[in-house]
Amino acid sequence: MRKGLGFLTKDELQDEELYGEDLWEVYFEHFSGEGHKVGGYPYFTQSDPREGEKRYKDHEILLLQIDTEDDKSIRWGEAGVANFFIKKEDLEKRNFTNVLYNWDCH
Repeated sequence: MRKGLGFLTKDELQDEELYGEDLWEVYFEHFSGEGHKVGGYPYFTQSDPREGEKRYKDHEILLLQIDTEDDKSIRWGEAGVANFFIKKEDLEKRNFTNVLYNWDCH
């Protein structure tokens, strides 16, 4: 086990002899951004559609993310993901008429 403070490398995180499990898988499962969710940080297989598009920059809140899940027959192209974004002031007013929808895939 590593002593002191410091960052672990991906190889160290995957060393099951040291930690008893593949910590990289645990980390990725909890912090990758993938999966279905309401709120939180979005996941993109390509790029964030709000970057470089002035008209979308204020759609800063992730309302809903629906990820591909083959065993439930949910598919966005080739292993893709769908995201729905809203402006903060629209969410506060419960105005869902200007939601940004995007889906992308590998």
